[in-house]
Order: sequence, then C-alpha cells, then structure tokens
Amino acid sequence: MSYRVLAVLGDSIADGYWDEEGLGWFGRLQAKIAKNYPYKFGFNNHAVSGDRCTDVFHRLNNEILSKEVDILLVAVGVNDLIRWGSTEAPTALSEGMQFETWQRILLTAKRNISRIIVVGVLPVDESELPFSGAGGLPVWFLNKDIEAYNGRLTKWCDDAGVAFVDMYSQWQKLNVPDYLHDDVHPNAKGHQLIAERAFDELEKMGIFRENI
Repeated sequence: MSYRVLAVLGDSIADGYWDEEGLGWFGRLQAKIAKNYPYKFGFNNHAVSGDRCTDVFHRLNNEILSKEVDILLVAVGVNDLIRWGSTEAPTALSEGMQFETWQRILLTAKRNISRIIVVGVLPVDESELPFSGAGGLPVWFLNKDIEAYNGRLTKWCDDAGVAFVDMYSQWQKLNVPDYLHDDVHPNAKGHQLIAERAFDELEKMGIFRENI
C-alpha cells in the first residue's frame, strides 16, 4: 500500500479565508478523506491570497515540483479577472496572457504529476460590488467574465487531457449570497459545499481506489 500526497495551488478561497471554522474547503476535504481513507494520504496547501494564474505557474515550479506530489488541485482565476476603476476597464490579465499561462501550467503539471484536477471559478455576489482597492480605487468582479473564463478553462483542460470540475454551474442553482461571506469569499457553508463536491469528484475519478 502506497502513501500519496494531495496538494492544492490557488488563491485566498483555496487558502480558506473567511471560513468561520478556520478550515477552508481544502482543510475540510482533507478531514473527509482522512476519515474515509485513513493513513493513505498526505496534504499540502500552497494556496496564497491574491494569487493569479501567473503566480500559480511560478509556485508550481518553485514549490510543488520540489516535493513528491501525486494529485494536484489547481483552484485559481478570479484575481485574473479584476477590473480596476470601472466595469469597462480591462481585466487584470488579458485572455492572451491567461491562455499562455494556463498552457504552461497544464503542460508542466502533466509532465511531472500523475493526476491534475482544475477547479472552476465560483460566481460572485455583484450586489456587494465594487469594493475599495489600493488607493481607494473601486474593484469589480463580473460574473460574465467568470462564466467566460470557466468556458475557456473547460476547453484548455479538455485539450490537455486534464480533469475540470465545474463549480460555477452548481452554485448558479443556489442563492449564492447564502454561501458567501462577502462578494467573493465563501463562508463556512460555502467551503463545506466545495469540499463535498471535490470529494465526490475525486471519488468518481477513482483516485481514492488507486494503489490502495
């Protein structure tokens, strides 16, 4: 029986910000896996608040690849879509930069890690926007941008032969503000929902049964 390591790269949502219980969805996923498959998995959280896909690419090379990681979750993207000043301003990263960076992430990860799963970006509560950014400049996230981004991610992952978990569609069926602490970050109930979905998807993929 082999011992395998599951890691996550991502932003403040993956790092568990605003979970009243201090676990975050990855911590909750870790607890559920450990309960159902004890002594079979280790866990590393490399998510950092504010990270974009460009940051994830560098962390992949500088942090993940220096360790023995068997399963990698990548949950990033909303910070790529920040619009500073107005809803008409360009997104923080252009579609071209998004494409180039994700190609590097997926190619590098596939070459070095046996299983990669990309987690889609959640919807936001636009009624809570904008919030005040650096220097008091208003900051916007738009669901139309997130929906389009998830569509691109779906295609890029499919082309690369990488699993993609669409969280957006599931959340759109809910009253989204009930699952958020603010405009973007999930509350405890939201983090629990993500963890349950992630566990179910990993189970469907047969990851828990591999080498056990």
